[in-house]
Amino acid sequence: MKRLSMIVGAGVLVTGIVSACGSTSATSDSVAGDPGRGTATGEASDKADLTVSASPAVSKESSSGPPTSKSDPISTAATPQVTGYRDYLVGSPVASDAQCNEPTGQRTGGWFCPDEVVEREKRIGSTEFCINLGCYWRYDDFHSDFKSHKWAWGYGKTTLGQMDFYINIQQQGAEAVAKPVRYENSGATDDVTFEGELLNAAPGAAGTPVAGTYAHHDAGHVAAGGSAHWQPNGYKNYNNTMWDHSTVGEVTWKKSGYPGRWFFYVKSISSHADKLGTGATYRLRPAHQLPAQAEGAGYRTS
Repeated sequence: MKRLSMIVGAGVLVTGIVSACGSTSATSDSVAGDPGRGTATGEASDKADLTVSASPAVSKESSSGPPTSKSDPISTAATPQVTGYRDYLVGSPVASDAQCNEPTGQRTGGWFCPDEVVEREKRIGSTEFCINLGCYWRYDDFHSDFKSHKWAWGYGKTTLGQMDFYINIQQQGAEAVAKPVRYENSGATDDVTFEGELLNAAPGAAGTPVAGTYAHHDAGHVAAGGSAHWQPNGYKNYNNTMWDHSTVGEVTWKKSGYPGRWFFYVKSISSHADKLGTGATYRLRPAHQLPAQAEGAGYRTS
């Protein structure tokens, strides 16, 4: 089935499913959310503060703390605060297509738009699912990945580049390992930052962050035509207290000489536990069973 792409202007594009740092990174000995395996945290930075009523507040504090559980909820006041952009927590702002509906020479402000001429084909299946920003593949109960379509980004009349994002995720019991996490851009970019977090998210639900699982890696400057990876060992998280998991990966970048920043995020296929606690194993659902607002991209002024 052929469909037109959703497009963004000087706002945010968010897609979802209806019905159906120095750098800081998680290393092989540092698993976010599992105190027994180490804790991956983010350093204080100059990133914009975001506050989301249904999610932990975002501040300049570093993250730490044990995982939460449904039987032992943590109050807002007691929720650990973490640093980061975390655009995937902002919700469902109305996407503005005004900029992308205009010829490039008539655009104003920042924008993130599909390649003109390229049509997207929506495919729904148990092993492959493609919508808007890219495609998901489910290889077996424990292995999946996501590859973005090529999207253009720019400011005003100027196209600044085309970006690609790739994330490969493997489930190992109650642990999820995202490696590689890769960003490519045809234009030179600055302050490139990867973010990762585990969400308690069943299919169709936006999900809530699992405390202690946020981490980020600052990749810095990436030359035109170059790529950056989450170093040295990608992102990992661990939790055996929630029935449903989705790992979210985000990349944010800036451009020297231009205000604001551009971002891209994707939530993984939801996985479900056979039991909770010791020995819990999480298995992937079919490829089309994604959290709500599973993909998002756009431009923000801060």
